[in-house]
Amino acid sequence: MIAYVYYRLPAKALPTVITRWPHFLEQRGLEPSALWPLLGSRGRVSEILSRKRAISKDQAKKLATFFHVGAGLFI
Repeated sequence: MIAYVYYRLPAKALPTVITRWPHFLEQRGLEPSALWPLLGSRGRVSEILSRKRAISKDQAKKLATFFHVGAGLFI
């Protein structure tokens, strides 16, 4: 019989959109500065990337369009 072990990963260990952004940007050859006009300002992008500010639904839709992925990925 095969035993399965269930355990919870801490929230920080789960992949988040913040950990995926470098991959999205790298795939397109972009820097975070490319998101400044999209999200409003350099400061806002910095706050989102440092997890000091949450992504709004409107920003999630803009990011989804920009990266060609579903908006749910950012919410």
